Amino acid sequence: MDVFGYILNNYTVFFELIGLLIVLFISAHIPVLMKKYTRIVALLLFLATLVSFVEAWLQTFETLNLWRFFLTATKYTLYPIIIIFVILVLSTIHDFIKLKWKLICLIPLAICIPLYYTSQWTHLIVYYTQENHYLGGPLNYLPYIIFALYFVLFFLFNIAFLKRFTARNRIMYLYIALGAMLGVILHMIRGETDDFTPIFTSALSFYFLFLYIHLACVDPLTKVMNRQSLYQDIETYPQSIDAIVSIDMNELKYLNDTYGHAKGDEALSTVSDVFIKNSHSNRIYRVGGDEFIILYRNIKEEDIKKYIEEMIEGLSNTEYSCAFGYSMRLESIDETIKCADEMMYENKKRMKEEAIENGTTLHIRD
Repeated sequence: MDVFGYILNNYTVFFELIGLLIVLFISAHIPVLMKKYTRIVALLLFLATLVSFVEAWLQTFETLNLWRFFLTATKYTLYPIIIIFVILVLSTIHDFIKLKWKLICLIPLAICIPLYYTSQWTHLIVYYTQENHYLGGPLNYLPYIIFALYFVLFFLFNIAFLKRFTARNRIMYLYIALGAMLGVILHMIRGETDDFTPIFTSALSFYFLFLYIHLACVDPLTKVMNRQSLYQDIETYPQSIDAIVSIDMNELKYLNDTYGHAKGDEALSTVSDVFIKNSHSNRIYRVGGDEFIILYRNIKEEDIKKYIEEMIEGLSNTEYSCAFGYSMRLESIDETIKCADEMMYENKKRMKEEAIENGTTLHIRD
């Protein structure tokens, strides 16, 4: 067993995985669950290299060592599991993957694992002769079909995830996803299906870098973009912005002072979810404690009014409310934001006056 050869052949994989683990260790703003799942993926990739190495070593034996079969079954199992955990990494950023879908994802693999590990005796998938020769059964291609299925699931989940991104950010993701898929396909065409670990490791490193950059642009509480992202997008795409909506949440200070900041955080998270679902925009920014801005492109004024009504309708199903203002594009972005803010403050003033007239309490700061 050439251990040095194993280390040398997988040096790039180890280098990338160890670097990734170091980044996880030193980064404070990465969600804990994301760190946990990414560590698991890294360990599974390391295990995959070890399994492939030992299985290749056992292949040199003149007679069958039963461990070779178990390692082959393990290899078939590992890659779908790796994809599942990468999906879980994704779900920690925006919790849009419901629990039932996570459980459904496990069903194909759960069905196949017993088939993989009993195939030496059932001869359904793969098995080895006593002379250590590989033979395929009637379901010989099942592991590759399952692998492809999980790749497709991963791709579909990411398409849903990408709806929250601007076109600029989608380019990097598409490069990673399509590059990894192409690498796997080319290896399969050449019949090199023993070890996809280097492809997976490189894709994971780029993918994590992409998510890491994305996290730097996202407000961790509300999952919408942060103020710095707003400045960057305004600077990068000044001519593409056709309208701006300014939003200020009502009663946040009252909630924090009366019920504690946990209640205030819950309120901010709730209203931001409403904006995400009803604003028809992926450019939503939290620019202050209770202040949000939404950018729109290629839009008419009547559509802006409609979307604001939809957001107000969405908020009516919660215990919170917001003041809204908007402005179509003026000569400069600063003027547009100022105009939207002025309309929003007028709306806030009217809401307070109506609350007083109706004898209700609306804790809006002046």
